[in-house]
Amino acid sequence: MYLLTHFAKQNIISPLRGKKTKPMMTVLRAEKINTNAQLGGANAHCTRKMEVPNADPALFEYNQRPVGTDDLVRDVQARLDSAGITKVRKNGVRAIEHIISASPEFFNKFKEPGGRLQYDKQRTDEFFEIAQKWVKDTYGDENLVNFTIHMDEKTPHAHAFVVPITPEGRLSARHFTGGSDGWKKLKEQQTSIAKAVEHLGLKRGKEGSKATHQTLKEFYSKVEKADEILSKPLNLDEEIKIKIRGFKAPERATEGLFGKEKESEWVARIEEKANEHTKKQVENNLGMKMDTYIEAIEMLEVKSIKAAEVSVKAHEQKYEIGRLENRVKGLEKEQKSLKEAKIASEEKLNNEIEKLKNENNSLKRQLAGVKAKMEEKVQALRWKIGKYLKELSSRVRSEVEIFNKAENKDLSFNDLHRAFGESKLIQKDVDKYIQEEKEEQGIEMGRRGKLRL
Repeated sequence: MYLLTHFAKQNIISPLRGKKTKPMMTVLRAEKINTNAQLGGANAHCTRKMEVPNADPALFEYNQRPVGTDDLVRDVQARLDSAGITKVRKNGVRAIEHIISASPEFFNKFKEPGGRLQYDKQRTDEFFEIAQKWVKDTYGDENLVNFTIHMDEKTPHAHAFVVPITPEGRLSARHFTGGSDGWKKLKEQQTSIAKAVEHLGLKRGKEGSKATHQTLKEFYSKVEKADEILSKPLNLDEEIKIKIRGFKAPERATEGLFGKEKESEWVARIEEKANEHTKKQVENNLGMKMDTYIEAIEMLEVKSIKAAEVSVKAHEQKYEIGRLENRVKGLEKEQKSLKEAKIASEEKLNNEIEKLKNENNSLKRQLAGVKAKMEEKVQALRWKIGKYLKELSSRVRSEVEIFNKAENKDLSFNDLHRAFGESKLIQKDVDKYIQEEKEEQGIEMGRRGKLRL
C-alpha cells in the first residue's frame, strides 16, 4: 500500500532530523596481534602512512595520540623490555588492539564548507578520556602503550593497543581475554565500558546480536546508503511517498451511537494509525541502518589493517630481496677479488720460484768453482808438503851427519858452516811458504765477504 500525505513532515521526518528515536550506543571491538608485521600494518593505518579509503586527508590534523609514539612496534617492544620479557612464543600474543567508538550522532560531527571540522568537542573529549581510563583500569597503566584517536573518518573512534602482561610479569592474553570462552570476556568488557560512559547518554549495544560479517563490497554499499540517509538534505515542503509494510487499515464503522462513520472521520483515523505504524517502521529502519553503518565502519577498520599488514609484509619482503641481492653482489665482488688475489699470489710465487732456481744454479756454479779451486789448492799443498818433507829430510840427514861427526870428533868448521847455510835456506823456504799461505787465505776471506754482501 502507498500513502501520499503531508502529515509525514511533522510525524515521520522529525525522528530522522530531530528527536533521537534510537538510543546511542557504545562500540568496542578487540583483536589479538601476534607478529611485528601485524603491528607494522596497524601502525601504518594509525599514522596514515598508508592510504585509508574512508579517511579525509584534510582532517588529518585533528587526529590525536595522547599515549605512545608513531612507532607502534617500538612502543610494544619497550614494554616487553621493561618487563624483562626477551622471548615471545611463535604463536604468542604481543598486543591486543581495541577499537572504541559510539553511534555517529553522539559526536555530532560535520565538516563546514570551508573545510573546518565541527563536532561536540566537550562530549567527544570526555568520551575518549573515559575510554583511555577504562583501558588502563582493565589492563594496567603500563600495559597501555598506544592510544590513537581518529577524527578524519566518518565516525570518530580510538585505537587502544595494550601489551597483555600480568601483575606477575607474564605475557598472557588469556589472563585478560579468557580462553575458549573469550567471547564472554568481550561481552563483559562491552558492558563495563558502556557503564563507564552511560552518563553521557550512551547505552550498551544489544547482547546476542546475530549480525554477521559480510564482504567488503557489501559493507561499502551499506556505508554509502547509511551516509545518504544521514547527510542527504530533505525538502520538507515536498510531498513524500512512503511504502507502509505490514499495515492494515481499520475498517469503517457501520454502526454506532451516531450511525455509520463519516468518510472524513474514517480517513482521519486511517491516517492516524498509518502515522503511528510508519513512525515505528522508520525508527526501526533507521536503527538498522545505524547498526549497519557502525558495523561497516568497524569492518573497514579491520580491512584497512589487514591491507596494511599485507603492504608491510610486501615491503619487508622487497627489502629482504634487495638486501639479498646486495649480499650476492658483494659476494661476487669478493669472489672476484679473491680470484685476482690468487692469480697475483701464484704469479708472485712463480717469480720467487724462478728467482730461487736462478740463485740455486748460481750457487751450484760457485760451488763447482770453489771445489775446483780447493782441488787445485789441495794438489798444490800436497806438492808443497812433499817438497817441504824432502827439504826437511835433507836437513835432518845433514844434522845427523854433523852429530855423527861430532860424536867421532871428526867435525870441521866447514861442515858446520854448510849445515847452517842449508838450514837457513830451508827456513827461508818454509817462511816463504807460510807467508804465501797467509796471503792466499786473506784473499779468499775477502772474496767470501763480498759474496755474502
